[in-house]
Amino acid sequence: MPSFKRFVPAYRGLALLLPLALVGCDVNRGEPLEIEWDDEELAFEQWEEFEVGPPTFDELPDPPAMPAAPLEAEGVHFPDGLSTEDLARGRIALFDGQTFFGWSVDGGEASVARPEMKLHDKDDSGCAAGAEFRMPLAAGTVHIETWHPVDGEVWASFADGWVVGDRDYPFLPGKPAETVDQWTPGQFGLNPPPANPESLEGADITGYFAPAILGIRGNDGTAARYIEFLPDTELLSIDSFTPVDGSEATVTRDGPELHLTGGPGFLRSEQQYGDFVLQCEVKCNSKDSNSGIFFRTIEPTADAPSNGYEMQLQNTLGPGGRTDPDDYQDGFGTGGIFRRQPARYINANDGEWFHVTLFCVGNRMATWVNGLQVTDFTDERDLDPNPRKGRRDDAGYIVLQGHDPTTDVSFRNFRIQSLDPVSDADALEAESADPAEPGAIEEAAVEAAAATDEAADEAAETVAD
Repeated sequence: MPSFKRFVPAYRGLALLLPLALVGCDVNRGEPLEIEWDDEELAFEQWEEFEVGPPTFDELPDPPAMPAAPLEAEGVHFPDGLSTEDLARGRIALFDGQTFFGWSVDGGEASVARPEMKLHDKDDSGCAAGAEFRMPLAAGTVHIETWHPVDGEVWASFADGWVVGDRDYPFLPGKPAETVDQWTPGQFGLNPPPANPESLEGADITGYFAPAILGIRGNDGTAARYIEFLPDTELLSIDSFTPVDGSEATVTRDGPELHLTGGPGFLRSEQQYGDFVLQCEVKCNSKDSNSGIFFRTIEPTADAPSNGYEMQLQNTLGPGGRTDPDDYQDGFGTGGIFRRQPARYINANDGEWFHVTLFCVGNRMATWVNGLQVTDFTDERDLDPNPRKGRRDDAGYIVLQGHDPTTDVSFRNFRIQSLDPVSDADALEAESADPAEPGAIEEAAVEAAAATDEAADEAAETVAD
């Protein structure tokens, strides 16, 4: 798979104004996170509390048939603004309302007072402050509330993404009377990545394409809260996962649920994925049950079933509680990138269904558990076909793990969005080639076949390792 940068030319400072809608919702704000943060040194201050309820929005997809995890789950933190229905749809919090985890601040200073972030100028120069969410977003819809200062404006934009057209639209423009000094809800979205981006250059439309970075910028006093994202995903059938040769786990299917007991054992996906968003619901049925979801995995075999990155699934707590995972090999916890980055907070309980979301774009990876982001990982190792040895950008299989004989885990409601170029992209280019150019289609076909042979040779070498 080509690197992330191939899909992401540098466009900056762009935003899109879309229709807004506001309706009521039932929200559980959860308990404050008890976390010792190891993040940027930022000044935290309080400011006026505004009596405005959190937003939900119309025109959302129908929730899946499966019920969401209960919001009253003991010890679990559900981010401010997320309702049961939001979690069932797959909505996640990009801002946890209490910290800048997952964000970078530039062009000024920022502070947090639950559930809001506030942007400040460094001086009186009028330079805009800004905050940028570090994980590139997939196709989907951003939901946000912003506070307009009297003498300023708010910009929410997608940067470094494919942009069609050259018009510049502020998300919340200027300072219209109805938006000054009050909370204003809004939503805007990203389209799926184009199969042939070059063909869109010069098109007479304006659009935004994933993957891209979300940024918020404004004058002193700008504030934002309830920053959430609903990715566009498609159902991934549990029947598409099949046992890897040599698997010792027992696999049973009960309606929409897939149960994996015992081990070691592994189930592999039918397709391979490089850049993607994966969502599902998981339940660890026994105390301290150990499982995981491997991704970008080399072709699984009986001898090497799991040469990939792993999102850990284990809720074992150490003496320090939810910030002290105590699972297999030093503790990474549910949502942790195993051997790479532990989860900052164990946001799930054994015996209860919980929601997980995994983003993977280029060398950037992030995970959410019950709507709360728990990892923000950048793989800076040298490239290697095997993720156990180095950074892998190439596509690979998704693999479900039964770790050992005590494993007892259930999965349901798998949904996925691929950000990879379509498999027949070369064929699409060939179809769009000028027929007057002799050999254009034949040349594209030869190149596609060569690329396929090269990928097959590389896979064979990797399995041999």
